Amino acid sequence: EAGDRGQDDRRYSWILDKLQCERERGGTMYVALWRLASRRCRFTVIDAPGHNDFAKDTVTAMSQADIAVMLVSAEEEAAEEGPKQSQVRERALLAYTLGLRQLVVCVNKMDSEAVAYSEESFDRACARVREDFKYVGLKTNEVNFDVHFVPTSGWTGDNVVCRSANTPWYCGPTLIEAMDDAVASHFRPERPLRLLLHEYMQIGGTGVVVVGRVATGSLRPGMQLLLVPGNVPAEVRSIEMHHQTLEEAAC
Repeated sequence: EAGDRGQDDRRYSWILDKLQCERERGGTMYVALWRLASRRCRFTVIDAPGHNDFAKDTVTAMSQADIAVMLVSAEEEAAEEGPKQSQVRERALLAYTLGLRQLVVCVNKMDSEAVAYSEESFDRACARVREDFKYVGLKTNEVNFDVHFVPTSGWTGDNVVCRSANTPWYCGPTLIEAMDDAVASHFRPERPLRLLLHEYMQIGGTGVVVVGRVATGSLRPGMQLLLVPGNVPAEVRSIEMHHQTLEEAAC
């Protein structure tokens, strides 16, 4: 369909950008949730807008996330443009402020003619991002802020799921592996339960349905909870994720 409309280079982004207005604009405008399963984890991917016009939606998305994935260009000319450079700084600082301590940075477009899977281009891109982080007071790979850099191509799939033969110099994890590692590093279901609520709905015949994420601990049907502020008691009747019933939700 993207090819029929002369936007073949955006065909993969159309998988997530379902709305007509997003496809016409050429970018994500609203927060969308998608299910993704790896061999080790089940993810809810929160697709957030990157444009500053929709920063409010980006904040909403980050507030519900456990880890963050940031895409930067391996092409130097694109990476050094003023607005894009400041956007990297702003998004990194925003993620840190909202409590995200696990960040995967995809150095994308490694397949472009200007980059040609060059290790030097990848290293320069990583150095630029580290400088951007340092500019806003963040130091990578400290105890409380862990960053993984992955050379990727969203167009050809290099190092997204499977390791790419085009980057023999890279020995680190793929994007999916880095996401798995980031989740596993802070998985502590034995901690006290903390459930962050995003919204609630009153559904006839069902009752109150709340939407949110487990920030720490474990949530199971039958548990007695206390909602704050207000100290309102509540009981968990059932748990669902992507229309599937769960016996437990933990983080």
